[in-house]
Amino acid sequence: MKKTITALLISALVIPLFLSYWIIKNPSSHVDAQTCDPNETPGNLLGYALTENLGPIYMSTESWNQAYPSNQTTVSFYVVYDKQTGLWSGRGWNETVGWVDFSYDVVGKQARFEQPGEAYDNGSDEWGNWPGVIELGITQELDGELITPVQYSNNTGGFIGLGLDASLTGGGTNPSDDEYVGAGVVDFSNVQFVNSDCREYVNLFLNDISVLHSTVCPINAPRIKWTSEGVSNCQTVEGLWNNPGTRANQNVSGETATGTINDTNTPVLFSIKCVGQQSGADVYGRAIASCGSEPVVEENIPVIRWKEV
Repeated sequence: MKKTITALLISALVIPLFLSYWIIKNPSSHVDAQTCDPNETPGNLLGYALTENLGPIYMSTESWNQAYPSNQTTVSFYVVYDKQTGLWSGRGWNETVGWVDFSYDVVGKQARFEQPGEAYDNGSDEWGNWPGVIELGITQELDGELITPVQYSNNTGGFIGLGLDASLTGGGTNPSDDEYVGAGVVDFSNVQFVNSDCREYVNLFLNDISVLHSTVCPINAPRIKWTSEGVSNCQTVEGLWNNPGTRANQNVSGETATGTINDTNTPVLFSIKCVGQQSGADVYGRAIASCGSEPVVEENIPVIRWKEV
């Protein structure tokens, strides 16, 4: 029988960032508002996502320092969640495996452990060449039970649903020996969305909405508009922009995208980056356009936890 990740206890990675043992601990205090203090990270999440097998993923420098007041760090890291679009970005920290890239696939809503192969036997067959990808945005079925997408719920004032990182081991001669490896279920109920009193933002719209979808392809080139407050030095980042580059701080009349959204390029992420006038942090506006079928996400889907194999 091959090993599973749950059967292996791995000591914390030896890097100068954090030197401590794997301790699952609630943050000692809560932050209600994010300010424009340049000494604070520009993320908007506080706390940790708790993985089933690998311990917590901390969402920011502040999250780590609140959990470990006697072992604080000055290394800056943070994760951003956009309530308008449901998109994730940034970087979290896990003591067992290391950095978690929430910008790995923004459109597909996937995060990834940056060095899963190095942490686990160099990604050998014994570990199923573990890719370390956490699915955040799709409903999945595992052993007959549902893993629902992670999303912020205005009804609960917190995150609902679960992420999932589960891959079958590979390389064995007997398929019955294959077992699930990975972080397992990733629970975001200990993650807080930080309400900001820092008036630095960019809201990006496609045909006047942030998430543009049609069940029929193509979508004619959408009209791109954006509003902002407290930012300057705006630049396009990605998307079907005409003459990418410098942009006004806001554009309420809009400009037309350079192409259609069709069945070969869907989904298309549009993003613009500005600089906070007080904080000096990068401030992003994002919108997404897609066509064709897509999974229906309902907030009232019951959350059913993954059973042990």
